Amino acid sequence: MTSLPSSPGSGSPTAASGYLSLATAVTGCFAGLTGSFQIAPLLVLTAGLALFVGGTALRRRGVRVSGRILAGIGLAVVVTACVGAFVLAPSPLGLVPILLCSVGLVSVAFALFPTYVRWLRGLMLTGMTLVFLGIVANTVIANPPLWRSICAVSLLLVAWDTAERGISLGEQIDNHTETAELEFANAATTGLVAGFAVFLTLAVASLPARTSSVLGIGLLLTAVAVFGLTFFRFPSER
Repeated sequence: MTSLPSSPGSGSPTAASGYLSLATAVTGCFAGLTGSFQIAPLLVLTAGLALFVGGTALRRRGVRVSGRILAGIGLAVVVTACVGAFVLAPSPLGLVPILLCSVGLVSVAFALFPTYVRWLRGLMLTGMTLVFLGIVANTVIANPPLWRSICAVSLLLVAWDTAERGISLGEQIDNHTETAELEFANAATTGLVAGFAVFLTLAVASLPARTSSVLGIGLLLTAVAVFGLTFFRFPSER
């Protein structure tokens, strides 16, 4: 295991953890949301976030003008996705899950690829919470297959763990410190949790009983508790 250097941190989350966390959170949204009126705006939102992240990466490398333009285009695409969600939603109630997930993903992206290094952890936690609420809301409103909701929550917890690790590393190292070995070791731990997530999902999905929305929420919250204990049992190196 590579030890952290004693140099002061830059404050920005590490790029590798940021990419992995955001991608995992987006995948969780695709798993938890259902229906074309939710998936279509989410696809556009994902494209916008990819452009924003690409622009931020260019700015970090010193290509400021092109980076700002690309990030601005990405934000415009994100706004377009939110407008599309309003247009496509069959009812205000159906709009709630996609809107919560959209705002949550944008908050996570702003926290992991920041312009100003302030309140990153709070912004990330707010974003993850909004995504979680969006997944739970869709579980109640649309009653999707239970395995999809559990997969979504599992992926979200992995995304949270990875984001927390990236923010913690960014507080301890500078932009020029190589952390590939450390992040790889931590990613292996996260992979163990993800594997356990798949196992739990398959186990719950194989239950023969027909579950209601209330029971589904109960099992979903049980999964959250189990994964929380798993993270404490196999903590990532902060």
